[in-house]
Amino acid sequence: MPSPGGRLFSFSVPDGAQTCKLCFLSTFSPGFVESFFHEAHVAANLTHPNIVQAYAAGTTEDGINYFAMELVEGESLDAKLRRTGPLAPVPAVEVALQLAGALEYAWNTRRMCHGDIKPDNILVTHDGTVKLADLGLARSMYEESAKRDVMVTPLYAAPELISGKQTSAGLRSDMYSFGAALYHITVGHPPFESGKVEEIYRRHLTETPVVPA
Repeated sequence: MPSPGGRLFSFSVPDGAQTCKLCFLSTFSPGFVESFFHEAHVAANLTHPNIVQAYAAGTTEDGINYFAMELVEGESLDAKLRRTGPLAPVPAVEVALQLAGALEYAWNTRRMCHGDIKPDNILVTHDGTVKLADLGLARSMYEESAKRDVMVTPLYAAPELISGKQTSAGLRSDMYSFGAALYHITVGHPPFESGKVEEIYRRHLTETPVVPA
């Protein structure tokens, strides 16, 4: 999900000091902010080792919209792939299982979907733990972008969203994006690439990914 901008602050909680990432929302419509806050409040009720913890969202007395979340010490899977190349089979399966567990928990607990699964939204801590970022919040971003006929991340977008048969990201589109992300993780690049967004859309709709040798 494109970041609305963030700053890092340290604050105290009852069991000690904790550092969080604090993002500010300032360039979106009031309708989007309301939807984003709703998803953020639902996400805050999810606690899972493979999901970036959402803490709070709201508006300050000065009218500044904010969202506080867990600060993950590590790097995105996208950055890791750029640095080391595709993952070997065993590490790739370990990533897949952790992601699947996070998505299953979110769906079974709150019927929450992600909406923009991609390596850049998958974080890896220094000890190798995989954490899914922007759970539920990316769907609000997708719906806001869809109003302007812009897909959040074309490289991993499900065909039904591209064609307009489905107007909101859901469980099935998440499954497709999950598969496209896993393809990238194991092969080293997304299933369909092009310098033109329209060509990426066309390939999602009409082609089958090449099976690696």
